[in-house]
Amino acid sequence: MDTGHLPGQILMTLICIVPAMGLWYLGQRSGKQTFKQLAIMTAIAPIIGLGLGPAWSWFGFDRVDIRGTANGPAPREAFTKYEGPLSVGNLGARHQLTLTPSIWGANPPSKPLHLRFEVRSPSGEVLAQGEQDLAPAKRFRWQALRAEFRPREQGQHLLLMDIPSPVGHVDYWVKELRK
Repeated sequence: MDTGHLPGQILMTLICIVPAMGLWYLGQRSGKQTFKQLAIMTAIAPIIGLGLGPAWSWFGFDRVDIRGTANGPAPREAFTKYEGPLSVGNLGARHQLTLTPSIWGANPPSKPLHLRFEVRSPSGEVLAQGEQDLAPAKRFRWQALRAEFRPREQGQHLLLMDIPSPVGHVDYWVKELRK
């Protein structure tokens, strides 16, 4: 659980309790139930917020997926080298990299494609690398290549790919895996 926001949440709770006490007092003095109900809602709202913070992390809603596209070679080139940044935030968690190449033009792919990739840390350490022949899939894509890595340091990681022709672009998706 991230405790960086905890002092602000406690302060917000204390700030909300003061109007809640005023509304309760107003409800007692006037004999109206509505003021007491508003007092309870005002006092309980930040407490619910305090509980949602850890629940949000527990259920994995705070994970950030990284999606992007790497352009392939120009139509007359044999291949291109791609170097792009990956902002990986959660250290120690396993991450899955999915690479899905798409073809240029209107003809679906007919033969397998050889794709090579590498993921490097900010210090240059190789975290994942591989190459694979990808079979043609539905429509204008080849099958996806998947690999896992575990970042060891904070900062901009680097995705390196050799993208052969006739690939138009490679969609990449990095998602944090549950523990």
